[in-house]
Amino acid sequence: MVIKMKNDLYIRGCDGKFYKYNVRFNHNYFCNNNIVIDLYGNIIHISSERYILFDRYVVDLKENKIFGLDLKTDDSFLKSINDVGKIEKIEIVKKGKNKIIKVYYKNNIFIKIGIDENNSLIAYQNNYVLEIASNFMGIEEMGASTNLKYVSLPNVKKVGHNFLGANKVLKKLDLRNVEIIGNAFLWQNNSLKHLNLPNLRQVGNYFLISLKNKNMKVKKYQKFKKASIFKRFML
Repeated sequence: MVIKMKNDLYIRGCDGKFYKYNVRFNHNYFCNNNIVIDLYGNIIHISSERYILFDRYVVDLKENKIFGLDLKTDDSFLKSINDVGKIEKIEIVKKGKNKIIKVYYKNNIFIKIGIDENNSLIAYQNNYVLEIASNFMGIEEMGASTNLKYVSLPNVKKVGHNFLGANKVLKKLDLRNVEIIGNAFLWQNNSLKHLNLPNLRQVGNYFLISLKNKNMKVKKYQKFKKASIFKRFML
């Protein structure tokens, strides 16, 4: 049984209690506090000493890995993390109620993943990936992270189809070097405030279609202040 209270969704477990969940996929509900509830209401606890569950992704602090639970689709979010190289170290930094997952690679370079107090993905900064493949957290029915608000991918040259297609709340996006974007780019989003695409030369169908339908103006060369993205997460 699923209920909605304010803007949050809750699923009832077999113990009769309701648990707030972040994403749903294949009849599994991925909740905060490292809990997964399956189709039958069974409550699965993931060890918080070793793992951090955010949406349907898991950080393994012992093996220095990030992987997906119940991933039956080619979500390219994990690919963008692994494309940088072999993970050497993962560090968790608290910022008020939020946390930054700092993923380190060779030569001490790192990316940032921001999660909120409910362990839902809200920010992603990767300065080293050069291409984003299709289905970057793009399909809500397949467990896409829909609370993501800030994304910075300043060196990406090409973005595939269905980039954050299910996301409606993204506010700030930096793709300052992107040249090619595929179909269904942020096609459900109606919250975007800051966008940086100065080198864009080719886009597919359904590009920012929800914003266009609301008659909102998003300029290709909109002024972008780096400090405005991830201001709350910068160390």
